[in-house]
Amino acid sequence: MPKPVLTVELKELHDRASEATQFLKSKVEGKMRTKGTQLQIEGAKTKQVKLQLHKFLHHQGLDHYRVLSQSGVLEVTPPEKHVFHPPEHEGSPPTAAQTTPYLFPQTPALTPEKKKKAKPSISTSKPRALAAPRGAHQVSRDPRPPRRSLQGL
Repeated sequence: MPKPVLTVELKELHDRASEATQFLKSKVEGKMRTKGTQLQIEGAKTKQVKLQLHKFLHHQGLDHYRVLSQSGVLEVTPPEKHVFHPPEHEGSPPTAAQTTPYLFPQTPALTPEKKKKAKPSISTSKPRALAAPRGAHQVSRDPRPPRRSLQGL
């Protein structure tokens, strides 16, 4: 029965691919062949190779790189690049007279824009038959006697 062959793709490591190959050869037992940026290991366990790749990446300071495992292929991927888009501001800031009208009594005050209220949805409101009647109060279920006020003393 042939031993399973595990393929390690080191293309994303660029110039450190040969260092990773040497590191894995010293740490992992099994027959290894190199084809370009791919390293084929015969008879090695996927978890063991993945752990060793994580160790190599940590030693090289590449902590944000990931090792992905997919059906006999381990692939080293670089960190995802997140593009930061600053929020765009609409309009201009209010003037000093608008924000501090008490210092500028001759100018009109800033009036806020009225927002439309959202209509309540039908599914969230209780049917009138299930709602408590108007004027009904909740009865306290506290077993302790009510507190006495100190006003009469």
